[in-house]
Amino acid sequence: MVAYGLSMSSKIEAAKGVRRPYGATITEAEGQQPRRAQIVMSSLPVEKLPVSSTDPGCKHVVTVEYKLTGNDMKLKNRQMWKIGKKYWQADFFFVVMLGPADLRFQIEGKQGILSSRHDSLKVEFADAVTSSAR
Repeated sequence: MVAYGLSMSSKIEAAKGVRRPYGATITEAEGQQPRRAQIVMSSLPVEKLPVSSTDPGCKHVVTVEYKLTGNDMKLKNRQMWKIGKKYWQADFFFVVMLGPADLRFQIEGKQGILSSRHDSLKVEFADAVTSSAR
């Protein structure tokens, strides 16, 4: 499933970047393993955006690796009278940081950055189109 964090013409404060909360339901074993988030893009109009990263019009940009910590996961269904299996709810933030001519993606938990560094992505910013220029 693809979740879009940025859209065309969205205003971004360069100092803060863009932060989106995310969560995952995982087993204890999955919480110990490094995880990956695939960053994709599409230039299609909003009504035609791909819903899967394998759909046409979806282009892979970068993969961000991260490892959750115990501070970012909460044990659920732990009471002995509950029938289902125990699982962990992980909560974290996906952050897009804007540089003067680049983009960086990172995963943040409650106590800081969880993701490993990746190469910055060079970005060429287009001039803003004003309503009088249209």
